Amino acid sequence: MPRDLPGFYWDPQRNRYFPIGTRPPGPLSSQSLRQPQVPPTPPSDGNYSYESAWGSATTRVRKRRNLWRLTDLGKSELINHSQQALLRHDLFGLHVSRTTCAREERLPIFGEIRNFISTTSPTGQQYRLVGDSQGWIYSSHLDAFTLPGNNNTWTVETNLDPDSETSSLNICDTYSLATSFGPVSKMRVQKLDDPNLSFVITAKNTHDIRCASYTLNPSEIVVGAKQHAVYLTDIFNQPKTRILKTHSDVFSVVRDHDLIYAGTRNGSIHRFDLRIPSTTITPTTKTTIFTDITGSNHSPKQGRKSGSTVLHMQLVDDVYFLTSYMNGELVLYDIRYAQRSTPVLRFRGHVNSHTARLGITTDPTSTLLFAAGQDCKIRGWSMRTGEPLLPPLSNNNDRRTTLLFGAVGREGGNWGWNGIVGGMWGWVVEI
Repeated sequence: MPRDLPGFYWDPQRNRYFPIGTRPPGPLSSQSLRQPQVPPTPPSDGNYSYESAWGSATTRVRKRRNLWRLTDLGKSELINHSQQALLRHDLFGLHVSRTTCAREERLPIFGEIRNFISTTSPTGQQYRLVGDSQGWIYSSHLDAFTLPGNNNTWTVETNLDPDSETSSLNICDTYSLATSFGPVSKMRVQKLDDPNLSFVITAKNTHDIRCASYTLNPSEIVVGAKQHAVYLTDIFNQPKTRILKTHSDVFSVVRDHDLIYAGTRNGSIHRFDLRIPSTTITPTTKTTIFTDITGSNHSPKQGRKSGSTVLHMQLVDDVYFLTSYMNGELVLYDIRYAQRSTPVLRFRGHVNSHTARLGITTDPTSTLLFAAGQDCKIRGWSMRTGEPLLPPLSNNNDRRTTLLFGAVGREGGNWGWNGIVGGMWGWVVEI
């Protein structure tokens, strides 16, 4: 009796093994000729739906998703490798959407949470910072054996301006950056492991700082202010500034090495190359990218004059550009085609019409997107297909002002945190 070899079948007539994919089709009966073959249909659990892996490019059949059925399909030899990868990704998103391990953490703060950020040092020490609506900054230090949720770990750091909110929080290496919004905007830099080592920067003619980027070099800062963005260098010695004019208030900034992206109130996205001297940039120099996605006809120099305010920007895998607008548009561009206005993906279902501060984040693998809506619900989407993760992760009445995804505590897994009025909610996804 011939032995069974994985991936091969034994042909007794030719007395040898052949790959399973090359098995010749058997003779067709008259009944099989009359009835076309139908691919197997995953059973329904009544709650979730997905596009069938066997659906053609022209006919997309909506099937019901089943957690255990998807697991079996991922191991099946009936589908190819790319289809297995999509099914595993679908299974991961379904697992996240069904998570129920969540808890609330109330913080001893004076105002409402405006910003939240967290990082973990190589030694396992975790640093968390929170900024509120009254200009206060709070910090929490946790080691590898401390569970999150203990209010006693939170302490008051400082107050940037009692008449202004904390507009942004960023971490670069072992330093943190906090900015305040108002006519006298301040930037506070602090050493995370030494609370006594901190200083405040006030840039001339820089008002209404709404956002900042502090990721590549601790001595360099990019902030978004009124009518322009500001690039600061050598902040530990003699700070130098470079004004990047946008002619509209900047609501979001992103830095990618020598490139700075600024999203503005009028909907324009500007890209500045730091390698080009500022003296060579004239008012006619084109800096805008991604024209109006609503289909309005504008010249390249006008950019997105009629577009909605750009609230969030994020580079994904060095190729894609995630953008959120105040009118609820949540899209993914291809940065290699910056002059094209058509996004490669649209994440439908995001709810917003006028709220400027709503949380948005991606998971550490950049495969899932989470965004807080104006209706006080957190929704998730697949970054590969744009399909939503159902159901929304929350449905209470507290608006989420900030979202963060990362590893926290000794319980393992990935913790997602979102700020609410007076506290935070955390949910864990064991992978």
